[in-house]
Amino acid sequence: MLVENMPIDLKVLSREQFIPFPKCGDRSFWGGLDSQLQKDIVSQGDVFKEFSYPMLPAVRYMDFVRNGNRTRYKEDYDKRRYALGSLVMAECVADNGTYLDDIINGIYCICEESSWVVPAHNNQYVDLERYMLPHNTEYMIDLFAAETGELLASAYYLLKDKLDPISPLICEKIQLEIKKRIIEPYRIHLHYWWMGYVGREPNNWNPWITSNVLLATMIIEDNDDYRIQIVKKALHVLDKFIAIYDEDGGCDEGPGYWTRAAASLFDALEVLCAVTEGQLNYYDNPLIKDMGRYVYKMQICNDAYLNFADCGAKVEQPAELIYRYGKRIGCEALMHHGLATFHYHQCKITDIPWFSAYRHMNCYMNYNEMKAQIADFPYVQECFMKYIQVMTTREAAGKIEGLFLGAKGGHNNESHNHNDIGQFVVYKDGKPMIIDVGVGVYSKKTFSPRRYEIWNMQSGYHNLPVINGVDQKDGEAYYGSVCDYEATEKSMSITYELAKAYPDEACVNTYQRRLVLDRKEKVVRLEDKYHLSQLKEPMAWHLMTQKEPLMTNNGLTIINDGTELHIDMPVDHFVLEIEKVPLDDKNLKSVWGEHIYRTKFIKKDEKLRSDFSLLMY
Repeated sequence: MLVENMPIDLKVLSREQFIPFPKCGDRSFWGGLDSQLQKDIVSQGDVFKEFSYPMLPAVRYMDFVRNGNRTRYKEDYDKRRYALGSLVMAECVADNGTYLDDIINGIYCICEESSWVVPAHNNQYVDLERYMLPHNTEYMIDLFAAETGELLASAYYLLKDKLDPISPLICEKIQLEIKKRIIEPYRIHLHYWWMGYVGREPNNWNPWITSNVLLATMIIEDNDDYRIQIVKKALHVLDKFIAIYDEDGGCDEGPGYWTRAAASLFDALEVLCAVTEGQLNYYDNPLIKDMGRYVYKMQICNDAYLNFADCGAKVEQPAELIYRYGKRIGCEALMHHGLATFHYHQCKITDIPWFSAYRHMNCYMNYNEMKAQIADFPYVQECFMKYIQVMTTREAAGKIEGLFLGAKGGHNNESHNHNDIGQFVVYKDGKPMIIDVGVGVYSKKTFSPRRYEIWNMQSGYHNLPVINGVDQKDGEAYYGSVCDYEATEKSMSITYELAKAYPDEACVNTYQRRLVLDRKEKVVRLEDKYHLSQLKEPMAWHLMTQKEPLMTNNGLTIINDGTELHIDMPVDHFVLEIEKVPLDDKNLKSVWGEHIYRTKFIKKDEKLRSDFSLLMY
């Protein structure tokens, strides 16, 4: 799509001509920033004055292979980058040289690292059991190596006029390291899986890395032939990513990864548009528009989104980027989503690491404009994305009040997959009632053959049936299909066929799950109908909730912060078991608290053909 629309006479600005954002010397810009924003930037920089950049010992790099720990090394790796980014921004605001020595220390600490690839990603390139450490002769590119290149390039661009009088070797060092670690590997290699030429299907790595490589190259690279080679290579690589999207723009990685999928694609398109002076402008393309709109279609309320795959139930989205994306494609709803997100977080810059200078700079450049505008979240009434089989619907457009229903189908080999075909969530008045637990802190097991040993990735900890004692299985061979979808003014309904999501030992011939939000009756209905070839164990269903369900004569009641959801069911037909599930993962605890609950409905009858229904209101 991008390559086929590339002009024959493509021209790329030289390094000297490319102006991505104001340099430190542009005092009209830096001095004109919002006064509170200036204070916040300086305060963040002051945290790292006379900072002792942490050591990154080789044995900490080896932790990932030795014991599966991926955080000890990464935490100190990040501290270095957070410190440098914070100091650079503070110096741009203060403009008094106070932070320069600490900045120089940070530049050299990072430039002298053996690798910018983090341990958990080193397994993409080498035999970990043999090496456990970075390759000695070949530089690779992962997400954080590319971000490191962008950080150092931004420091070079913003502060070169201040660093060169101290020593020209500082910026020469940055240029040398970025060229050999980032620009040259990206230019010559095709074998990185995330590029999409070989191996598995690309995911968010593709635009996330490419957007950072593009900016670093346009700032650092002085060879004009290489600059245009990188631009053309980026178009080919990004096309591989765009090709996995259907025409509705749905992201199967969930809205938590939108910020590094479609949003990173937008970062890349912005650089491409700027460096070609508008020759590469793809914002009229319908797919590019719909990839942006996806984010507000998945919103439940405020920072709660329909979470599936490795997405948490609460997501901090990049408000300024959303707003700017909306402006670029002429979408008022997306602009409003960005503005409402910005003001919901009290005009704070969220979800942007201090070492992501490009996004920070755009936040600064648009800060006053966004602060002067007020908008409401769009809260669309309903959405159905056919390709990824995801739907959302609420009682009334533009309102939190009332019921919200979200569900998904798909297959069990999606990027960041959980075994969750047929999963649904219910919110009422913005309160989570029937939940998707979400993802915990990543570990070595998360992206290994043992991924589905993790409890919250199993279908047994989603709102799904257990058939003959069998859960869903992982792999693309296990999938759901949409049998019916209907949206009217009064209701919205979707029907999934789930039989193929379960392995043969489940002995299921057909399993249809119908979900309905009836706006007239103000209820959500779950209607399951199934036909088994054999019944080896009683049929069972799970519901996951944040709060402990209370048993009633008609079923269950869930009370969350004063809001009640009643669940009616034929209680005489079931044995109910309520299990308290303690949470020891810091990510899950930050969303749900110390524990959640799993209610198990065990059916008393032994029919091969039967049903299961819930009425929620």
